[in-house]
Amino acid sequence: MPDFGFWELALVMLVALLIVGPQKLPRLAAEVGGWIGRVKKMAQRFKADLAYELNASELENTIAQPKKEINQVKDELVETTRQAGDTIRALDPLHDTIREQISSGRYSGEDESLKQAAMKPQTPKERKTRTSADHDPHGKH
Repeated sequence: MPDFGFWELALVMLVALLIVGPQKLPRLAAEVGGWIGRVKKMAQRFKADLAYELNASELENTIAQPKKEINQVKDELVETTRQAGDTIRALDPLHDTIREQISSGRYSGEDESLKQAAMKPQTPKERKTRTSADHDPHGKH
């Protein structure tokens, strides 16, 4: 807002007094004061809304990068899980073959722990939860 000194304000009041008259001047001054107050409130609200939106935009930008990284890790985890499942499914026939050889007496492996693991009875649930470490053909973990 413009900076009014005493003499500028006195001149404006004198002109208003001459144009409007002494009876209407107090009411006109109250109305002008009300308008100025409303304009100031609107300006304050606008500043507050603008600050809020800028802050919200900064927060969205701050959240976007970690969210992107989390999605990348999630995708990598899904891919790793898929690969582990493929490995386990690929080793199931090998496990069955070793088990068959042991039970028929054709197994020539020297590692007794592998032989014992292959002969251990398993439920279907246990079979699904086996890891590739359980299927190491050399018995190394």
